Amino acid sequence: MQETSYLHMLEGRLSIKVSEVKGSPDKADEIEATVSQLDGVSHVKANTLTGNVLVLFDPDRTNHYHIIGTLKDLGCLNGATTRARRPATRWSEAVVGPLAQVVIERALLALI
Repeated sequence: MQETSYLHMLEGRLSIKVSEVKGSPDKADEIEATVSQLDGVSHVKANTLTGNVLVLFDPDRTNHYHIIGTLKDLGCLNGATTRARRPATRWSEAVVGPLAQVVIERALLALI
């Protein structure tokens, strides 16, 4: 499997390259059907030409890590270098990491 070369996260939005989707309508349909059933997910589109998967969601009900974990459960992103399903071993990893990510994302949005 190829590594994920593209991952873009904003609050309520995830766009990720999933090599297993490229050229595979069956995998795209499976991803769309499964991810759309997650609590808080409002839109999923898997593009078989580009391999990109776009997910729009309510960040109060789910998060990027849960969605990426679901993609891994579907057999995608096996060679990816994401740490979405690695459990936090310390309180600081569980709280500070995600908080820092939100702060950075909001700072970048403020610059736009």
